[in-house]
Amino acid sequence: MRFQRPAITISAVALGISLVAADLTPSGYFESPDQVLTTLATVQSAIFAIVFSVVILGVQLSTSRYSSRLADLFRSDQYYRVTVGIFGISIGLSVFTLVFRNSLNGYLLRFAVVLAAGFAVTSFIILFYFVDSVLDQTTPEGIIQRVDQELTPEKIIEQATLAGENNAEPDPFLIPNSIVRSAVDDMDLAAASLGLSTISRRVEELLTTVSTDDIEDDSPLGQSIQTLCTKRLPNLTETAAEDEFIEAGSESIQTISSIGTAGIREELEVVSNDSLRGITRLIAELEFDPSSEKLRKESVDEACNIADTAAESGLWDTAGTGIRYVGFYSATSIMRRGASDRNQRAYTNLSISRIPSLFSELMENLPDEIETDAFQNRIIRRHGDYTSSSEVWALWCCYASMAETTSAYLRYELEHEEPIVDWSMVSSGWSECVSTASESGFDYFTYQWLGTLFYLEYLSRQGPESFMANFNPTIQYRIRSEVVENTVDRVRSGSVSVRNRIDLLPGHIDPIETPLTGYSNPPFDDIEEEFERWLDLKKGMSRRFGMGGAPQKDAENSNTDE
Repeated sequence: MRFQRPAITISAVALGISLVAADLTPSGYFESPDQVLTTLATVQSAIFAIVFSVVILGVQLSTSRYSSRLADLFRSDQYYRVTVGIFGISIGLSVFTLVFRNSLNGYLLRFAVVLAAGFAVTSFIILFYFVDSVLDQTTPEGIIQRVDQELTPEKIIEQATLAGENNAEPDPFLIPNSIVRSAVDDMDLAAASLGLSTISRRVEELLTTVSTDDIEDDSPLGQSIQTLCTKRLPNLTETAAEDEFIEAGSESIQTISSIGTAGIREELEVVSNDSLRGITRLIAELEFDPSSEKLRKESVDEACNIADTAAESGLWDTAGTGIRYVGFYSATSIMRRGASDRNQRAYTNLSISRIPSLFSELMENLPDEIETDAFQNRIIRRHGDYTSSSEVWALWCCYASMAETTSAYLRYELEHEEPIVDWSMVSSGWSECVSTASESGFDYFTYQWLGTLFYLEYLSRQGPESFMANFNPTIQYRIRSEVVENTVDRVRSGSVSVRNRIDLLPGHIDPIETPLTGYSNPPFDDIEEEFERWLDLKKGMSRRFGMGGAPQKDAENSNTDE
């Protein structure tokens, strides 16, 4: 509309001037207008042909650089349509007057000639604006602004629906993503940032206008957003990492994160979960060069931020799913590493801070009437029969993620004889989770965490001398002796399974689709009987010394005095 209005205004002015000029022009002045009309028609036709040929060539070069589908935008552009229309009218008017000049009386002939000249001038003025517009749209910023006009919520829904019904139709985010990818290839941070911010802003606007039913996984719009978050933007981040273009990769991660946060704000968990899956996928799939490592750490942090925000908003499913994906893909990444790829930065903070803090946040907001039967019976499912409550699911995910990443840590060290984390920090994280569970009032959570801690302590004494060095979870010495004894009894009876998450090969089975399956491969052979003897030792020490089995100096001194 902003181009049509000036065109209509100029045409109206040309018409008005033609009326006045025809009235003021002396009769007989245009007795032989053939030369004027022929010149106007010929010049306009030649200029039209030359300019449009050059424009079409420029458009082809531009579209081949960004996306071949951009040609549809130029073809439907109002600048293009108005300019062709004005030129057609102008040339047609000159030809019409030239053919029917003998049938026109003096005033009409003068008016037609002047009007033809006026439209010729008008067409050249509009042609200038059209060429200027096309040139602007061949720049990254210009084409992004043009694409932005097509990303209104209504047009996104319409195009997503068309794409869902017909595979020949493009996804609404295909073109903007292609433009950003081209900017990344050119190391053009300004264009990449503008394109990604446009995508983020438009998706956030879209989410304010839709409901959960509109964006379910099987809906066209849901599939479009899912593809954007889980494939297009993560692939863009990987490309930036390969080119060592960290800034663009970071912008891409922030875009996925902002979409996930917007999903939480609008209580659209399916969008948040898709964003989490896309971000955490990067944890596993990025390589181990310095650029990729920085982006991997940012992916871990942003995914945890989304999970934290979901927990604060009471969206338990998103909080649990998010931290579960972080743990699974972190474990996958660790298992892919070679001896020369050792890097602690991406993982240490996850175990010492992010998982324990989220677990604490969830425990603080846990409903008093929560049913823990599913947790105790180990029927933890997100979908299908016997679906667990979202609260139980989230708590289970914190535990499973902590256990799976720890399993990956110790297996890496066994294989490469070098630690990938600071074990004192890992033990500190486990101790914090045990403390949170023991203060919650739900004994089963305490048994699960504390029992697994006993198993890890046992494993730390089975490997080489330096294996799991500094793993010393002192929290166990501050736990009441009856809790320790109950934990040992439940582990030995099988009502609490503490080995399962550690013994399963980490990073192999999708934990969201099949949360309780995997390939069991204990770190050491013949663990069963030895671990039971270890548990008996822990129980005996607890009875002897109290408070988790730690020798109490005050108690010893008191007994001596007696």
